Amino acid sequence: MIDRLKMFFNRGALLNAIEIVEESNIITYNLVRAKLSKGILSIVETFSSTSLNKIQEKLSAKEPVYLTINTPSILTKIIDDVSSSNKAIVNRAFPNIDFSKFKYEILKQKSSSIVSVCRIQVLENITANLKKHNIIISNISIGISRVDAISKIINENKLQLSNVSLELLENDIIEVNRLKEDEIIKSYVIADMTINNSYLLGFSNILSIVGVSSSISSNLEAVNESIQNSLFNRRFFYYISRSILGFLLLLLLVNFLVFNYYFSKNESLKLTTPLNNAKSSQLSVLKESVNKKELQVKSIFAPSHTYITYVFDDIAKNIPSDIQLTLMEYQPNASTIRNDKPIIYSKNSLVIKGETISKERFNNWIEVIEKKDVITNLEILNFTFVNDKASTFSIKISLKNEIE
Repeated sequence: MIDRLKMFFNRGALLNAIEIVEESNIITYNLVRAKLSKGILSIVETFSSTSLNKIQEKLSAKEPVYLTINTPSILTKIIDDVSSSNKAIVNRAFPNIDFSKFKYEILKQKSSSIVSVCRIQVLENITANLKKHNIIISNISIGISRVDAISKIINENKLQLSNVSLELLENDIIEVNRLKEDEIIKSYVIADMTINNSYLLGFSNILSIVGVSSSISSNLEAVNESIQNSLFNRRFFYYISRSILGFLLLLLLVNFLVFNYYFSKNESLKLTTPLNNAKSSQLSVLKESVNKKELQVKSIFAPSHTYITYVFDDIAKNIPSDIQLTLMEYQPNASTIRNDKPIIYSKNSLVIKGETISKERFNNWIEVIEKKDVITNLEILNFTFVNDKASTFSIKISLKNEIE
C-alpha cells in the first residue's frame, strides 16, 4: 500500500514522457501520455512541438514527466565490454573523461554495452528551462539506453527512433545511425496500440519505469533519487495539505450544520416561549379563578354543621301538625346555573317550601319563627291556594352568621 502511494506521488495519475531531440538547431519536444490501469498500459495522447509552452499546456500543474535527452549534446558509443566496471566501460568508450563534469548511462546487452554521456552543465540548462516552464521532472535519462525496454517487445531487426535508426541482432543493438532526411515516419503496433517512431523512445522510457526490466547503469541514479524524493515530498504535501484543508472544510460544514440546527431550535424556542408565557398567564388566571371559587365554596359551607343542624331542628320542632314541609334549602342559588356565568347564591339564607291546610296556623308559625334569635329576617315568597282546603307556600329566612 505504501509503495502504491509512493508510486502515485512520484508518477501521478498519468505517465508522461518527453524526449528532447534536435535537428538543424531546432529543438523538438515529443510528448507521450499513457495510463496504467489494472496492469494494462495504454497510450492516451501523443504530441510534438517546438514550443515548451504548448507542451506545458498539455500537462496539468502537478503532473511529472520522465525526461529523455537525445540531442547532439549526447555522445553515444557501442563497445564490446559488459564485464568491466561502469567507470571502466565509460573510460574505454570515452578515454580520459572527467566524471565530475559528465553524467553517463550504460545499457549492458548480452555481448556489448551502449554508453551515452552528457555534460552536467547541459543537463542543468535543460532542466532549468523545463522548470522555468513549470514542467516537473520525475526522472532523467540520456541517449537511447531506455529503448531496450521496447526492443524486447518489437521483434524486428531495425528500429527507427525520432532521429536515429538502430540495427538489432537477437534483440541486441549492434549499430546506431542518424536518420536520413528521406526516411519517412514509421509506425509500430504494440499490444494493439499504434505509435510512430517519434514517440517510441519516450514510450520505451515509460515501459522501463513501470517494470519492464533492463540492464541500465548510470551515475544519474543519485540525481534521479533526489528528484523523486523532492517530487514525492512536494506532491505528498500538496495532496495531504488539500486533504487536510478538505477535512477542515468538511468539519466547518458539519459545524455549520450543527450550529444551524441548534440555532433553528433556539429560534423555535424563542417563538414558543411567548406562547408558553401566554399559556402560563392563562393557567395563572384559571388557577386564580379556581382558588376564588374554592373560597366561595368554603364560604358557603363555612358555618359549622352543628349551627345549621341547630337552626333546622329549632324550626322543625315548632311546625304545627297541619303544616307539611317539602323543602328546606340552605344558601340556595340566586339565579339559574350557566356554564358562562358565575354561580350566585343567597348567603346565610334558608328557603322553606311546604303545604298547609290552615292559613291561621301558618301565620302563627311564621310569628314564632320570626321571634327566634338566629333569624334576622323572614320573607314570604309565595302563598298559593291549591283548593278550598290546601295551600302551598315558600318562605325565605335570613340567618345570623353565628349564634349570639
